[in-house]
Amino acid sequence: MTFWRPPARRTPRADHHAGRLRVTEIRSSDYVEANSILSFVLAKPIRAGKRAFVPGALDVPHSWTTIGDAARALVTAATDARAWGKAWLTPTNPPLTVRALAERFASAVGAPAPKLSTIPYPVLWATGLFVPLVRELRTTRYQFVSPFVVDSSAMEKTFGLAPMDLAVALRAVAP
Repeated sequence: MTFWRPPARRTPRADHHAGRLRVTEIRSSDYVEANSILSFVLAKPIRAGKRAFVPGALDVPHSWTTIGDAARALVTAATDARAWGKAWLTPTNPPLTVRALAERFASAVGAPAPKLSTIPYPVLWATGLFVPLVRELRTTRYQFVSPFVVDSSAMEKTFGLAPMDLAVALRAVAP
């Protein structure tokens, strides 16, 4: 008896190994600039000298990638055959806690020392019932309560890339 089998699905990776397609992947950590915890939650209150409420731990190491570094990594990987067939981590500065990032941001923009508080998880969870963005934060919270650290040394050494100076990136964060 012969059973019907669906045709094998071609994946980009399989196509890459078969020589039909050139594939690479670039992975970044959370961005420092737009659409980040810094731009959404911290920047405005810090600039105003007010308290910022953070949906995660304040003193857990976390890697922060700049958008410029992600763009340079994408262009490099797309134009250099050494990148093909592999996943790479975008050049990223050494990890900082949310507290240290807020302090560096305040210093970079000439704001007073930041005042920070953690949003208790039950409050975050309940708010997520009504606010879709906060609901999403509940599912990604693990990234901010345990160390979330990127080692981008392979891309940095292979392609001679280095992360952008963090102070420059922090000054570019919208108010």
